[in-house]
Amino acid sequence: MKTWAEAQSYCREKFIDLATIPSQAANTEAQKEAVGHGHIWIGLYNASWRWSQEGKEVKTWVLGKANDNVGSRRCAALNVYGKWMAKDCEILDRFVCSTADKRHVLVKQYMSWWDAQTFCRKNHVDLSSIMTNMDRDFIIQLLLMSGTSNAWIGLYRGEWAWSDGKKLIYKSLESPPQWASDCTVMDQSTGTWRSRPCHDRLSFLCYSVVKPSAVSLVKIRLVGGSADLTDPMVQESILQQLRQQLVDGGIPAEVKLRWRKQPDGEVFHREETSPSADQQEDSCRTV
Repeated sequence: MKTWAEAQSYCREKFIDLATIPSQAANTEAQKEAVGHGHIWIGLYNASWRWSQEGKEVKTWVLGKANDNVGSRRCAALNVYGKWMAKDCEILDRFVCSTADKRHVLVKQYMSWWDAQTFCRKNHVDLSSIMTNMDRDFIIQLLLMSGTSNAWIGLYRGEWAWSDGKKLIYKSLESPPQWASDCTVMDQSTGTWRSRPCHDRLSFLCYSVVKPSAVSLVKIRLVGGSADLTDPMVQESILQQLRQQLVDGGIPAEVKLRWRKQPDGEVFHREETSPSADQQEDSCRTV
């Protein structure tokens, strides 16, 4: 049992990553693997925080850490204490826009985060990105001077994505838009996905790349001897000798050997010995 992050680390060390499920067929296979485990972690998670203005890096040393257990609160506001908080994007708040001359302006209208983003992009550049302590301190002063306790900034949580970086295309979601937590489990009984707190300890599903295997058929001929070739123990003894010869010859031990049964269920067939030319001639003479 591991947290989502621990499961991710384990899968990346031992396999490829936590399971990515790109199709209904893959979901069905994963559901079969999860039999008896209830809820299991898969690789789907709520991607990291990012700025509305593309190309801007989120610098945690400037912003600090958001309030814990952000849940469905996917948009950020900055308060007069210089701390950012995750809030429901539909809450109506004042907001700060960045301008063409790389300054910040407080808009005293109350809008949702999405409407504020649209307003800033239409009238200025975008919702404000906080790249330096100077940016943060300037916005704090704007809030203090206007008597505003907090205002939207350009920080928001991105889309759901797979741990290995693949985009979410196929969905088996319980209630997609507003999940309460940031990590995803599969419900083995139904095959549906639902969010769950990332710190919960659960079983998990990893994936790996299966290398295609090649099959070679080799016919062998045994000469002489009195062993009963229909005896399974004799057949296994012969296989062990063949395996050892392969290993001695530098063939990897992973190469598997097995007998191929004929349509009649037998492995070996005794070859009939054809009479020699002399025997055929003698036979003709005595007729």
